Amino acid sequence: MQSYLRTPQPFTYPKPVAAMVLVFVLAAARVAAAQSGPSAEQDTATESSTEPTDRWAAAAEFSMTAASGNQNMTVLATGFTLRHLRSEIFDLQVKIQARYGSSGGEQVIENYQGTFNFDIGPRHRWSPFIYSTAEHDPFKLLDVRVNSGAGAKYRLYRAENGDEASLSLAMLHSYEALATVGARTTNAARWSVHLTGSQRLADGVTLSSQARYEPVVDDIDDFLFTFDAGLKVLVTQRIAVSITHQYNQDTTPAQGVGEIDRLTKAGIIIEL
Repeated sequence: MQSYLRTPQPFTYPKPVAAMVLVFVLAAARVAAAQSGPSAEQDTATESSTEPTDRWAAAAEFSMTAASGNQNMTVLATGFTLRHLRSEIFDLQVKIQARYGSSGGEQVIENYQGTFNFDIGPRHRWSPFIYSTAEHDPFKLLDVRVNSGAGAKYRLYRAENGDEASLSLAMLHSYEALATVGARTTNAARWSVHLTGSQRLADGVTLSSQARYEPVVDDIDDFLFTFDAGLKVLVTQRIAVSITHQYNQDTTPAQGVGEIDRLTKAGIIIEL
């Protein structure tokens, strides 16, 4: 792992952010409880009868791209996902991703990302959640960025065949340290607006997409934006092929680093 020199700065968590997050979660929990009336309980009982006996599921993802000719490049991407299956109780998902690339014998890509999401009562119309992400990318001069907070999710619709869409709003604390000499760490409060959707095109074929917009509370010109769209096709009960396009934008990157990154990858997903 590469190391960088920078002036250490104390980690401080803005008190207003903590207070707003606490109030937001309590309000979301109260709304979710109000939504869990007899009809919601009946739906949960019906759906729980078809739940698998396993409580946890894990999946590994692997993709590799190689190019030769005018430019020799190899890009390897891996991922691991752990999720809780009994979603009538709660939804817990942990995801880790890594990407490595080399060109002409030199390393040109290195990126690590992690995501944690804990959603209480996700089958209700409203549900509170806790969310956190972390990223490290030496080639973007990003030593570490951690966004974490809480909010509420509103389920726009959910069909019997699995089609669904949801809209989430959260308040996050953002900690960022750039890997440059003399760089100062930053602590900021960010809004997070997250829109997700998935549609079943045919048996074993699913199209999914998500968009996330995270502006700084007092400076909307300073924002993070991500958009992912992917197609997943089941080959067997435990193996699927996938193709994914990712778009990432950071309006305040390190000096000399571009704002926008794009990635298209194809690979296999193995249910463990």
